[in-house]
Amino acid sequence: MNKTATRSYPDMVEAILADEPGAFEELVEKSHRLVRKIALPLLPDWAVDDAVQETYLLVFRKIHLLRDRSSFTSWISRIALNVCYQWQRKKPDTTELKPEHAQENVDTTRVDVRRALARLPAIEREVLILREFIGLSYEEISRVVNAPLGTVKSRLAKARGRIKELLK
Repeated sequence: MNKTATRSYPDMVEAILADEPGAFEELVEKSHRLVRKIALPLLPDWAVDDAVQETYLLVFRKIHLLRDRSSFTSWISRIALNVCYQWQRKKPDTTELKPEHAQENVDTTRVDVRRALARLPAIEREVLILREFIGLSYEEISRVVNAPLGTVKSRLAKARGRIKELLK
């Protein structure tokens, strides 16, 4: 059984702060899917890996600032969202070429979802991604976006309604 399966995020953060060899790599291995899930609906495929890498550079530089070790998931989610929004601002929109293979319908749907998400107000897009793509609880989302629980639920309901209309 490997360490990643047994250690919690707070334990890994403590190990990183204690300069334990391999602790940061362990953290990346365990949280990598989470960060990718945040970036995938927000960025073109070609930018996802770069945004994930940039997220981990920021995590490495700022992990000593994380006060509540138990809120690591919320903290890294906020960093990943900010990195993705920075990428969107500094990189011009590009047109993705239509694939000419069996994946065409899947890829087209992914592009449609990205376009629909891009049309949502940022506050609604965030809660939708954190809930539907990442699977965070309402309380965790409340911490990430720094909003009351009722506001999170309201934004999520609005976002679901708008995305449904946009995808019709």
